[in-house]
Amino acid sequence: MKYPNPVIVLGCPRSGTSAVARVLHERMGICMGNDFKPYDPITPDGHYEEKVISDIHQQFTYGELVYTGWHNALSDYTRKRLEEGAPWGFKQPNNSLPHILGALICFYPDPIWVRCSRSKKQTIKSLVEKCGLPDTVAAEGVYYINNQGPEVLLKGRKVVFMEMSERRTDEEIQGRLESALRRLGYDLERGSERGEVVPE
Repeated sequence: MKYPNPVIVLGCPRSGTSAVARVLHERMGICMGNDFKPYDPITPDGHYEEKVISDIHQQFTYGELVYTGWHNALSDYTRKRLEEGAPWGFKQPNNSLPHILGALICFYPDPIWVRCSRSKKQTIKSLVEKCGLPDTVAAEGVYYINNQGPEVLLKGRKVVFMEMSERRTDEEIQGRLESALRRLGYDLERGSERGEVVPE
């Protein structure tokens, strides 16, 4: 089967996940979805976040789907993406929540994880100014997502780290992604993921 494993983008909201997903989708030929959430003033260049995966994770997070329902919905989604026969992936901030991330790790055997990060100060400032969150709520959310999920669960897995504290052009983001994906053995043309585990 071609392209069996997705490229999964994760990170705290306002950490650069949309910019990274946009470059993967628009410039690198990795389809991040077919029906994205609509543009809004918070992310004017687009979220590049597929509505169906967002809905599945949201329902799982709020108990509208139990694990079996989430698993079945994700199975249907994955089957449809595989039928496209092209490099694929998805991005959703909830990917970073421990229960979602843990479930995704169990579901997908060998994906490429693209973990976006931005300085704590910048992320909190952006959440306050762009999303209207109180300082304390933003700070608590940043700490929880950054320290209680990916830090532990992604150890020893194939991870591309994208530091987004500095403003980066699409060309810079693409260059970093391509270099990291090559190191991990992800072949964009043949779709083979033969990479080694990122050393810790």
